[in-house]
Amino acid sequence: MLLQKTFYVAATFSAALLFSASTLAAPSTKGVITSVDTLNNIINVEARGGQQKSFALNPQSRVIIEGAAAGISDLRTGHTVKISTVKPPQEPTISGEIIAINHDDSTAKIKDKKTRKVVTVSLDSSVNVLGEVNTVAALTKGHLVTVRLK
Repeated sequence: MLLQKTFYVAATFSAALLFSASTLAAPSTKGVITSVDTLNNIINVEARGGQQKSFALNPQSRVIIEGAAAGISDLRTGHTVKISTVKPPQEPTISGEIIAINHDDSTAKIKDKKTRKVVTVSLDSSVNVLGEVNTVAALTKGHLVTVRLK
């Protein structure tokens, strides 16, 4: 699963604090920056206990130093940091077996594999079945699918 990482650095030259404004209780890692790769947007951190961790900054990542917006190039080896990661919101899905399908209005009744409840869903023009893209017209009763709920 892809994780979005949001970085904030509130720092003096030797101390930095990273936190997420959108999720204050986000999982975090504290440690010291051991390297900064500005070409690939990666920082390596020695976490508490000596564990080495790498963090890739993406376009949504934010770096704040002493309250001001900054970039990865402003981070230095030796900065003490706290990095919080934020998972993107998950779209609700249903996974299960198609027990009935209506090709005319692109709807299907799916028996949820977890709850065993039957849910009627509207299908997009293409659907992934076992990792392959299929058209709704190719779907039949018995297919195992995962459908994003809207």
